[in-house]
Amino acid sequence: MDDSLLLMLNFSFLEPNDHKIKKTVENISKNLVTDGLVYRYRSQDDFGIPEDGFLPCNFWLADALFLTGEKR
Repeated sequence: MDDSLLLMLNFSFLEPNDHKIKKTVENISKNLVTDGLVYRYRSQDDFGIPEDGFLPCNFWLADALFLTGEKR
């Protein structure tokens, strides 16, 4: 899972009320958020396993939550 999936809303690939994007937002919120920081992904890459959140992802998630009508 990659947090950049949230950008589907910004580029109008899916409507904010589509159940697929709502489940994506829910899964990202559950799996990629730790201590208030949003990780772009958790899998190992050329640099190893990510140890810190990726700041733009916090904004992508906040935007997705707003667009889908989630209130937290």
